[in-house]
Amino acid sequence: MSVIDIFNTSTAAVPRVSSSLFGTGASGSGILDGAATVFGLAPAANVYTATSDIEAINLTINSGIKLNMNGYVLYVNGILTLVDATSIVAMDAGNANGITAGVGIASTASTLGRTGQTGSTGRSTTGNGTATSAIGTSIGAVGGTGGDSGTSTGAVGGAVTLPTVVHGSYKSLDFLMRKCRALSGTTNVVFGGSTGGGSGGATTLVDTATSGGGGAAATDLVVWARSIVGVGVLRSKGGNGGNAASTLTGSAGGGGGGAGANVYVVSGTTPLPCTVSSVGGTGGTGSGTGGTNGADGGVAGTYVFYI
Repeated sequence: MSVIDIFNTSTAAVPRVSSSLFGTGASGSGILDGAATVFGLAPAANVYTATSDIEAINLTINSGIKLNMNGYVLYVNGILTLVDATSIVAMDAGNANGITAGVGIASTASTLGRTGQTGSTGRSTTGNGTATSAIGTSIGAVGGTGGDSGTSTGAVGGAVTLPTVVHGSYKSLDFLMRKCRALSGTTNVVFGGSTGGGSGGATTLVDTATSGGGGAAATDLVVWARSIVGVGVLRSKGGNGGNAASTLTGSAGGGGGGAGANVYVVSGTTPLPCTVSSVGGTGGTGSGTGGTNGADGGVAGTYVFYI
């Protein structure tokens, strides 16, 4: 999906709306530079990982820095500055590592209350890959299918059932406001939920082969920022599928990429200067004769509300 500009009720640079929509500012102002501890968060390899909702006054994310919201909501009552295209606010899922599946965000550790589904584990014996589970009614995307290996096939990402009209419009600001009031640890029927990638098939014969595990599914990214400056990125990205490995006559398929989830942005800045994207994880590479690559994860929606 491309960005949907839901509505625009003001042409002012800073619209006159209730400040509470953009949080209380209780977290204060901060500059994420990859060195300083900000909002109680210490960076690791230029990544800050949220442990609760952030309610900033002003927030600057420097070049090469990522803020992973980890299932929580970002509020900026003043200005969110994304210094350049490598300044990222993300909801990134876990990548698979070889046979080991990528791990998703636990619902009990997030405000939005939806689990990022873990991918399927790869295999080291001959046989088909393992699919991830289907999930109930949800606004999400499907994980990628694992790669094949000769007579063994890769498994699909679990199915997603999109909401019907009886669930109401998930493209409305009212829906988003209700979503942000969700209790931590609950599963909300039509709130975002995508599926992880399926694992690849494996054919060992007399040699060895391990198929790739599936990447984890992302969870929704929700950003409320009164003003946004800069050309950075707001994204929800599925985890990459794991690469297969084999020796001699063995072959194995790569893991499927996890699906991206939805991105919701509410702002008084129109048009947004930054990139808003839902991105599926990349499928892992196959190995050996007949070992094929896993498919990339699916892409969910991006929704922008101007107020």
